[in-house]
Amino acid sequence: MSNMARDPLTGDDGEGVSRPGTPPRVPRWVKVSAIVAGTLILLVVIVLVTGLGGDHGPGRHLGAGHTPSTGVLAVPLPSDDRR
Repeated sequence: MSNMARDPLTGDDGEGVSRPGTPPRVPRWVKVSAIVAGTLILLVVIVLVTGLGGDHGPGRHLGAGHTPSTGVLAVPLPSDDRR
């Protein structure tokens, strides 16, 4: 299509074909994926910095006043009754 206007800065005719001697173009799906990933990462950082996500961790599901267990049980030692 020779009647399409070319971009004077890039020489792009809108066909999506690179000119000889230029590096290949980045596909649209790569650009969109990068923008979506960057937006999600930025959103996670904002939530973590501002504290909008709330408290996370095992203590979140315990009632007030409870301390999380350490996983160590106190077992009494047998007494020596043979004396």
